Amino acid sequence: MYGTKNWCHAINKTSFLITIALLAAVVHGGPKDKKPPAKADQRFPIEVAVPDRVKIAPGVWSGPATHWGYIDGKGHVVIQPRFGEAREFSEGLAAVEINRKFGYIDKTGKIVIPLKYDYAETGFHEGLAGVRKGKHCGFIDKTDQWVIPPKFDYVRQFSQGRAQFTVGYEEPTYMGIIDKTGKIIAPATFDYTPFIGPFSEGLAAMVLKGKFGFVGRQGKWVIKPQFDLASVFSEGLAPVRLGYRMGYIDKKGKWVIKPVYRAAGPFEGDLTIAMSDDRMIGFINRKGLWVIKPIFGQLTEGFVNGVACVVYGGRTGYINRAGKWIIPPIFDSGNSFRNGLARVRSQKHMAYVDLTGKYVWTSPNWTAPIQLKSIKPLKFGKPISYQAYRMKQWRLRLQSEDDKVSTEAIYNASQYPHNKKEIVPVLMRLLKSHDPYCRGMAALALPKFKPNDKSAIETLIAMLDDKDQDVRSDAAGTLGEMGPNAKIAVTILRTKLQAKDAQMRAYAATSVEQLIPGDKEAIKVLIALLDDKDPRHRSYVAAILGGMGSNAKTAIPALRKKLQDKVARVRVYVSGSLAKLVPGDKEALKMLISLLTSKNAEIRDAAAYVTWDLGPSAKMLIPHLIPILNDKRISNQGTAAVAIAKFDPQHAEALKALRRTLSIETDPETLKAITETLKAGKATTQPSQLQQQ
Repeated sequence: MYGTKNWCHAINKTSFLITIALLAAVVHGGPKDKKPPAKADQRFPIEVAVPDRVKIAPGVWSGPATHWGYIDGKGHVVIQPRFGEAREFSEGLAAVEINRKFGYIDKTGKIVIPLKYDYAETGFHEGLAGVRKGKHCGFIDKTDQWVIPPKFDYVRQFSQGRAQFTVGYEEPTYMGIIDKTGKIIAPATFDYTPFIGPFSEGLAAMVLKGKFGFVGRQGKWVIKPQFDLASVFSEGLAPVRLGYRMGYIDKKGKWVIKPVYRAAGPFEGDLTIAMSDDRMIGFINRKGLWVIKPIFGQLTEGFVNGVACVVYGGRTGYINRAGKWIIPPIFDSGNSFRNGLARVRSQKHMAYVDLTGKYVWTSPNWTAPIQLKSIKPLKFGKPISYQAYRMKQWRLRLQSEDDKVSTEAIYNASQYPHNKKEIVPVLMRLLKSHDPYCRGMAALALPKFKPNDKSAIETLIAMLDDKDQDVRSDAAGTLGEMGPNAKIAVTILRTKLQAKDAQMRAYAATSVEQLIPGDKEAIKVLIALLDDKDPRHRSYVAAILGGMGSNAKTAIPALRKKLQDKVARVRVYVSGSLAKLVPGDKEALKMLISLLTSKNAEIRDAAAYVTWDLGPSAKMLIPHLIPILNDKRISNQGTAAVAIAKFDPQHAEALKALRRTLSIETDPETLKAITETLKAGKATTQPSQLQQQ
């Protein structure tokens, strides 16, 4: 009842940090592997337990728990396990470690570069490998000669003649670009981030002032930094994140697939992996249509050489590009197929399988997973758009037998085109739910879907005696929004004005005043609640009083006193309401200015929001709203942009910010305000372009 923009406003603006972690898994390997099927001369790392390991003290053992070696493409052990770490072969050599020292071996297991380095930063790429000696990194060739002396703090692999390097162990840390001679192509002026891949198709993602863009091989910006995350180019497209959503751009920086996905990876051919709203994994085509619908869990690398590793029902298996199982989901975990084999695990032990699912090699302690007697074939039907799939999933949630799932669907109904007739029956069912949360949320939704309905009003009146306190309060607060027919509830609502529960008094008083505008008894109760010990109640009644107009003039002295409230959020709503009731009030506007420059992002957002309805008398706030257009908190940008545009519908910076945040915003109220404000400002951008921006 307090509303999405009151004291709990920030709850609906939570960021999806999961996107960053998921994308990191995708970009780590860079462009997709294009190697041929397994051959006998290929080498694959294997891990086996050390049988003679001895415990010499509590928590201290005589050596590592496992050793690493290599098999060939037929599963024969060709390099006996003796290493503490063993990497994939690259250009004929592989990095290995013994006793915390790294070197490189050839395919016979011969150590061709001594184990003398403190770390192997990369494998060999374009004839060079990044290694650490002491505190610094450089690049060696296959004869163990320094080609680029160790002078960097970190380095990335070479690709297309370029590699990124890092300067600074601790913040501030910066990145630059070098060529294969060690010449600095771009100095270390870019922000450091672990979430970038190597050069691919002539471009590499880099970061400046917290924003991702793409540079060319000369280190110059080709696509200016404007994104919140970016991966590598593959098949001419790169996945980028704007706010909370990911989409795809071309090499000119234009949107090809608009940002609607929670996470996404690079293309292989005409398919790529993506994550839906419900955090499930599927595969889309270059038109953004779900070809293999999102039914899998956990983001993996996607398709590699036509096969994708997927998680289904908590188990790992493999599908082809038609979405058919080639190996059923029976493993605890697995890697993508490389050179015709895939590494899988069961009960922490390792094995390799070929494309038919046949075991090529198993570790000595391997316990084969239980084979499935049968598994239903996956059926996906015709490709479907992101929006159509979302609508289909929303309807399934609406009709769910789980009351909480249905409640969530109703709460999010404004995001989907719908018919009230399909919602009302579910709503009436939820009013009788055993879950008090569902009953309360259903009550709050009634004014939108069944306003002025006598039977709904009678149900709400009955809910005033619900056994749950929050449900009683929600019913009391909702009656005022049900229309003229709800006046029959005024008498019983007056009895709630003296309730012990402050929230009930606040909601009941609000409803009485809505049904009988200017009701003195109700306003008196609300004014008294400005001194309630709970800051949520103080914030709520302050906001409500500001919306009553001239009927709340008697509250002005009490509101003025509350400008000094100890809680910043209370001051936000007090100053906003005072500026409404007394247009141009200097004290209120001065307080709003201080709140708009608060160090607390949530307070800046709330302060910007309360300015939406202040009118021309508060136009002086524009200079203090402008800095928020570039706020680190993306959602704040949209809130501030709406505020400025309400004062000045043609404000160029505000309109630009509104277009930028249109597809990012998640709060329904702010999203609606952004759309309406853009229309009011007669923005030159066409609707189809706005959706992509």
